This record gives sequence, C-alpha cells and structure tokens, in this order.
Amino acid sequence: MVLSLVSLTACLAKSGIADTREANLLAEKVVALVNSNEVDQLTKLALPEFFETIPRGVFPRLVAQVHGLGLLGKPVLSLDLGEERTYKVVAKSEGKPDFVLGLTLGAESKSRFFSLKISPWESANAPLTKLGSDNPLRTAIDRDIEASVQDYLRKFHPVGLTIGLIWKGKTSVWNYGQSRPGKAPTANTVYEIGSITKTMTGYLLAKAVGDKRVSLDQDIRTLLPDKYDNLEFQGKPISFRDLITHSSGLPANPPGIPDDAGAEAYDRYTSEGLLSDLATIRLTEKPGSRFSYSNMGGGLCGLLLARSYHRSFESLLNEQLWSPLAMKHTGIALTTEMEGQYATPHDAKGEETDRWNVHGIEGAGAVRSTMNDLLKYAMFNMKDSNPIVTMSHQVLNGDLYPKLGYFWLVGNSRLGGPYVHHEGGTGGFTANVRVFTKRKMAVVVLMNSGDQRADEIANSIALRVLYHPKR
Repeated sequence: MVLSLVSLTACLAKSGIADTREANLLAEKVVALVNSNEVDQLTKLALPEFFETIPRGVFPRLVAQVHGLGLLGKPVLSLDLGEERTYKVVAKSEGKPDFVLGLTLGAESKSRFFSLKISPWESANAPLTKLGSDNPLRTAIDRDIEASVQDYLRKFHPVGLTIGLIWKGKTSVWNYGQSRPGKAPTANTVYEIGSITKTMTGYLLAKAVGDKRVSLDQDIRTLLPDKYDNLEFQGKPISFRDLITHSSGLPANPPGIPDDAGAEAYDRYTSEGLLSDLATIRLTEKPGSRFSYSNMGGGLCGLLLARSYHRSFESLLNEQLWSPLAMKHTGIALTTEMEGQYATPHDAKGEETDRWNVHGIEGAGAVRSTMNDLLKYAMFNMKDSNPIVTMSHQVLNGDLYPKLGYFWLVGNSRLGGPYVHHEGGTGGFTANVRVFTKRKMAVVVLMNSGDQRADEIANSIALRVLYHPKR
C-alpha cells in the first residue's frame, strides 16, 4: 500500500529552503489541513511546480485517501536532509490499529511546499539486510554513505551494491555485498546499466545535431528504408525531439518484446524486427503532445543514428564516447576481461536470474559498464565548456513533465542546483546516475539486483553530502 502524493523534488526551484523550525511548522499545518480535509487550503500551500508532478484533479482524491486513515497526530521529525525532511505521523481511528505514516516534505522558506510524499512508515525495527562492506567509516562522507545505505536496506534488498561519488574534485567508491557468490564487488565490477544507455544515445544525437548531420525536428522517416505513412498523426510526423523526450506516441516496448518479457525476448530481437514492428504502429495523438516512456523510441533513435553514420550503434559509441573517455570496460559485446568481472544478476527477490543481452533496441538499454567508467562519464557531463554536453542537458519538451533533454531527465535542486539524472534497470540489475552540473558533484549507484529503485539511495546520498552542516 503506497499513498504517494508526490515523491519528486521541484524541477524549477527558484527560492531557498526552509530552516528546520519553519519546516516543522509547515508539516504541522499540512497535517492539520489533511485532518480537516481542507484541500483548497492545502492547494494554496503548494508551489506551482508541485502540480507539474501531479494533476490538480488527482490531488483531492489522494488527500481524501490519507484523511480516511484516521486522525493524524503531531509530526515528529525523523530525518533532516534540508531539501527533504521526513516526519513520523501516527493515524488513529476508533476500532482500528494505529497506522504509522512517513511524511516527507520539501519546504520553501516562505512556508510553502514544493514536494510532498505520504507513505507507510519504514520502521527502524524493520528487517535489515546485512551486507559486508569496504566502507572504512573514517570520514563524515563515509558515514553519510553508510547512513544512506542503512536507510535504504530497510526497504530494498540488493545482493551487491557499488556507490561512486565525485565531490570537491575527489572521486570515491564504496562497495557492499557480493558481486558473485563469495566475492565482493569492486570499482571494476561489470553491471548492466539498462536505460542509462539512453543518455549515451542522447549524446550521440546531440553530436549529430551539432555536426549538422541531422536536425532535432527532422522527420525520422527520412532515415527509414520505407515510407512508414503510419508514423504521423494529423500531418505531424515523429521527430528526433519526440523520440528523446518520450513523446513520440510509440509504445513502451516494441510489439515483439512484451512488457513483461524476460531475457530471452531481448536476446532474440533484431533491428529487422524493430523495423517490421514499426510498420504496425498506429498513432492516436500528435507526436510531442504527451509524455509516455518508450524503450521502442530509445532503440529506434539508436538505429537511426547507426543508419545515418553507416556503422553499428556500438562502434559509434566507442568512437565518439567510450574511447575518447578511456572507458575501457564499457560495451555491448563483452571483452574477455569484462566477462571475468561480470556481476551475477538477481531478481527483486534475490534469486539468481539471466543476463540481458539486448538486441534490436540497443540504444534503449544494451550497455554494460563499471563504476570506474561511469564516474568518467559523469565527470564528462560536468564539462560546461563542451557545447555538445551543454546541449544534451537543455530542456527540449516545453511544458510537458518530466523535463527532458537528450534523454536526460533535467532537474533543479535547491541544495545542489541544476542536475541531470537517469535510472536504469534490467531483470537483474539496477543503476542510477545523477550529475549536479554547477556544483561539480555526481552520484552513481550500481546494483546486481533488479527492481530496486536506485534513485532513492542516490538522492539520499546527494542530499546528505550537500546538506551536511560542516560542509
């Protein structure tokens, strides 16, 4: 059971965060208004960007759902990360056992909120996954990492976990758990990075646009082998912009890869299958009008770039990104050395599962990499002197939400300033990369377990480091 009003931080932060006292008062006000079911007053407390993450029409129903749990008691501050503060709140209802909630609030200094999440409380007494670690716990940042990991392990249960941080010019890596039975992960352990691949596809497209090989609003059919009259709606064709902002109208996965497909379906798929599936698509609205996440669109973008350059997608990545950055242990095809460092994949229950060898839609999620290489990639994405990198981080989808650049999700943290981020996942791996471009900070999280929400621990680490009172 999840009662999530909104779990995303503001994307257009313009003013400062509240201090702890102000946030506590705002939390009490929010609880009082939920108790009286005063949706209009709650709405007045919400900053405009809050409603970029949740439709105004849905908000009253969610408030009513929480109101129906019983009378909420006084919120008790449990975790203070500055930009986010989490409170323990007990709901009491006659004849029913108490229901304990966690209220996570992003409070502005003018007593309004930019983010709000209410969900079942994760008890400090909840079963805690115990993972061995190389964390020496010597520095404040070591302890920040450990605290974030311990909080995370009360909700999720990865088998192995590697965390990387770039902060104040220093790169650090911590490892937890096992990459293989009896073997601890290292900075050179190979993980599947899933949809983080899309950000690399986005970089290739940004470079192609910068080199005037293609244009952002170009009809993608100019690079397809047939007419594909079906790939337009009311005279509006699908463009590269639509592909990289997930507004093309293409489905989440190609028809040849069902949404619940396992490793085998990805392994046997082909680019020919993608082109064939593309001919069966029927658009129901104009491209660019609505966000709908599409692996098919990501894979198609990679295929179109390969066709434009007359070479394979992997060779393009190697020539334009991996080789220049000396990412020697990143690839789609495995080298002997990568094979020897490949982590054992596990499903969400901790059972060993199959690797994903993604074919046909490589641009959506085929890449495997290491922490050392992804930290190089994160560092590269901090280079505001590189016009292609800067271009790849620019918001391209206007009023749509979430804000997207060249496949990167684009945010603006009150503590960290502008940042780009992306989650990645396969059946046996979960990953997250977030880069704070002005603060020159990056957090990378890699796990050899599927369906683990790496973004939660990456966000926690980033806020702890940024908000630490001695830094």
